Amino acid sequence: GWTVTEVGRQPWIIYGIMRTREALTSSGLVGFMFFLFLLLYLGLSTVTIVALRSELRLLPKRATPVTGGR
Repeated sequence: GWTVTEVGRQPWIIYGIMRTREALTSSGLVGFMFFLFLLLYLGLSTVTIVALRSELRLLPKRATPVTGGR
């Protein structure tokens, strides 16, 4: 699985056509995009937690355990 992922991700680097340092970007937007994705995933995580908590509140309360006494 790892080999297939890496070969599919950077085939020109794996096959020796390009070096990794040549594939780096010089864009100044890398940090901005990182924080944009960070905010996106934090928002999605928050929505997921809120939705799961509201669903768990709808579960019926657990019944009192029955003891084996007569």
